[in-house]
Amino acid sequence: MPWPVRGIDRERLNRRPQKLVFLSLMTALAMVLQILESLIPNPVPWIRLGLANVIILIVLSVFGIKEGLIVTGLRVFLASTLLGTIFGPTFWLSFSGGMTSTLGMGLMLSLFPGTFSLIGVSIVGAFIHNLVQLAVAILFIIRQSGLVYLLPILLVTALIAGSITGVIATLVLKKIEVH
Repeated sequence: MPWPVRGIDRERLNRRPQKLVFLSLMTALAMVLQILESLIPNPVPWIRLGLANVIILIVLSVFGIKEGLIVTGLRVFLASTLLGTIFGPTFWLSFSGGMTSTLGMGLMLSLFPGTFSLIGVSIVGAFIHNLVQLAVAILFIIRQSGLVYLLPILLVTALIAGSITGVIATLVLKKIEVH
């Protein structure tokens, strides 16, 4: 059961055409946010705010895990195709981190409905994302165990980024109305 959201007519939104349109729009918006964020120079590799996760939190809240994973997978695949990183190291880091964090956030929302705020769920998702990306980098891409020393930096940035995206998702869900 997805996290309770006021103001959304789930019965109507769950009709196939409306659901397809909503999920398509969410995928497009998440993809645009990922591409725009990739254009912003970052001083430290792998550290980004993850604005596309705002959209994923909304999808998880409105529909649930399956739809969240679909939107995440499509977002990563389509954005990576447009950015020219498809099936390269950046793609696999983004895909593995995105899918596992979406799964973790979705499980928190569905197994413990109403227990955690979206901010807490987002922070956990950011931690999962960073931990999985680091593991994939160490085990498959860079193969340098010394990368583990980035862990404290990644965890602090996950706390900050997860808090920001969680606050934004909460504010959007308070304003959203689907008719």
